[in-house]
Amino acid sequence: MILQTAALDKLNYYWSLEERCMLDESQHSDFVRTALGYSGEKTFVEMVKDYGVVLWDVTLSAPFLGSAQYDVLLITAGKLIHYDIKNFKGQFKFAEGRLVSSYNRHYHNPQHQLERAHAILEALMQQSGYHDKVESYLVFINEHFHVSGAVDSSWLMRGQLHDHLKRYRKSVIQDTQLEVGRLLIDYHHPFDHLNQPLRVPFAEVQPGVRCPECRKLGQIIYKGKIHHECAQCHKVIKITEMLRASLNELFYLKGEPFTYREALEWCGHPSRSTLQRLLNQHFTKAGHTKGATYSLGEKK
Repeated sequence: MILQTAALDKLNYYWSLEERCMLDESQHSDFVRTALGYSGEKTFVEMVKDYGVVLWDVTLSAPFLGSAQYDVLLITAGKLIHYDIKNFKGQFKFAEGRLVSSYNRHYHNPQHQLERAHAILEALMQQSGYHDKVESYLVFINEHFHVSGAVDSSWLMRGQLHDHLKRYRKSVIQDTQLEVGRLLIDYHHPFDHLNQPLRVPFAEVQPGVRCPECRKLGQIIYKGKIHHECAQCHKVIKITEMLRASLNELFYLKGEPFTYREALEWCGHPSRSTLQRLLNQHFTKAGHTKGATYSLGEKK
C-alpha cells in the first residue's frame, strides 16, 4: 500500500519544458539525472507496494543528527526498512571507498550516506517509542549495472531482489503499520529549496497546446470541434484533454498561479466557456474578477 508517493514538481517542470525551449547542458544533465532517479524508484515501489505500507520520497530530521532524504520506506509487520535506490548503468568497480565507472567517473561511497540516513531514522523512531527493527539497504535497480570489488552485504543488485523480497509476506495492512506511516509523514519536511529545476525565464518559453501522445506542439482549430487529430502522430484526442494538460504545463512553467487571460493566450484562444469550465473543475481559484489567479492545488 502506497501511503505517500513521490513529489514530481521538478520532473513536471522539465517534462512541460520539452519542445518549448532548448535546454543547455546543465539543464539537460539535471533533467536526465532526475528522470533516471524517478524511474528507478518507481520500478522498485511497484515491486514492494504489496508487502506493507510504502512511503516514497520523505525527508526526516532527528535532534543532533540532522536531516536525510529517504527514497523508499517499507513498513512491514515488526520492521521498518529503508531502501536507497540507485539507477546506475554499466560496468563499475568499488575500490578505496569509491565507485568508479568504466569512463573513470568517480562517485563517493554511497555506504556513508546510507549509514547516516539509517542512524537518523533509527534515532527518530526510538524517540517516538518505536522499538521494532530498522534496516537499510542500497538497491542498484538497473539490471545492466555490474560492479567488481568487495561490497557491503547491505548492497542489493537487481538479480538479488527476488530472493530478498521473499522474506516479506503479502498480507492485510495492520493498524500499527499505518500508525507508523502517518507518524513519519508528520515528520516529513522536504528540502524544496534544494530540489528546484534549473529554470528558463518564462518569457523564453514557447506557448501552445501539445499532443499528449507524441508530445509535439501543434496548431489547433477550435471552432466547432470536440476532437483534434495530431498532424504528427495522427492520434485523435479530445480537445478538453489537451487543454487541461496544457494548463497544467502553464502552471509548472510559470512557477506561480496564472490568470484567465494568460491561460487564454497560452492555449491559443480556445472557447472561453470551455476554458473557464476546465479552470473551475481542475484548478484552485484565488481572488475575484479580472485579478483572479489559478493554481494546481487540491483540485487536479
